[in-house]
Parts: sequence; C-alpha cells; structure tokens
Amino acid sequence: MFREDDPKFEAIQENKMAIAAIEADLDEHLLEIRKMLKHSKLVYVTVAGIEVSTLPAVLSGTDWAVFG
Repeated sequence: MFREDDPKFEAIQENKMAIAAIEADLDEHLLEIRKMLKHSKLVYVTVAGIEVSTLPAVLSGTDWAVFG
C-alpha cells in the first residue's frame, strides 16, 4: 500500500478520520431518532449501496417510495 513517506499517506489518513467522524455523527443521529420515534431497534442498513434506516411502515410517510 502506501508508505508513511508517500505524499498521499497524509491525505488518506485525513480522509479516514473524516469518515470516522461522519460515522460517529450518524450513530449519534440514530440514537436521537430512536428516542424521538420510540423505536429502540431502528438501525441503518445498506440497500443497493445506499444506507437507509429501517423505519416500520406505520412510521413511513404515505408518499414515500419503496425500493427493492
């Protein structure tokens, strides 16, 4: 892979840290949504490469599209 003296190494490390920060933000947001909806088992799942939450149908809007 990349060595530490490779100029791209620092950019890769910075991007990995940015991804980790975004994942932490998403986890925090999920906790807030779980509390708001009173649905403690709500999780994010990946569908066709897109990460979505698993809302029960009763909580989904009537105009929401269903994929898959």
